[in-house]
Amino acid sequence: MGKHTPDGLKTAVNPFIETLEIPVVILNKYESRVDPKNIKVQDGIVTTLGGLDQIKKSYFLEKDRSINVYYENNGIDLRPYFLKLSKEGRILLEYVLLYCLRQNALYCNIDTADFMKVYEISSRTTVWNAKKSLLDAGFISATAYKGWFWINPKFFFKGERSKCMELKDNLMFKK
Repeated sequence: MGKHTPDGLKTAVNPFIETLEIPVVILNKYESRVDPKNIKVQDGIVTTLGGLDQIKKSYFLEKDRSINVYYENNGIDLRPYFLKLSKEGRILLEYVLLYCLRQNALYCNIDTADFMKVYEISSRTTVWNAKKSLLDAGFISATAYKGWFWINPKFFFKGERSKCMELKDNLMFKK
């Protein structure tokens, strides 16, 4: 498949956006500004600022929760790691993304019985192979507690990594 986008597709309307509703919260920010024309200076000292203008700025913030999957981190392409996952590993990754992650947490609980029920898996060996695939690829790591795993925020995270207290020292601000 070529990289050239068909001309008809460029002008087409996505059918999914017709019924899409994104719940948002409107945040208002007020700023006070001084009109430079109203500033009075006497002997190099500002004597009056005149009236202050209140400027209202509104921002939209999405209300829905989100899970972010990263395919690049700090310039490193992470897609080969996803490709290394076995079929079972990809199913378990989907389960972790949809059912296990909690907001701004670096760990998750993988409930084997629930995973088997949701995906209609009858063999515990399949579950073990799925966990092994995620462990080997570096998506999760075992904790000291049964069923609990550390997640690798380089690959996926629920919430915002920048707001996670454990990751505050990992932030790199770009100039």
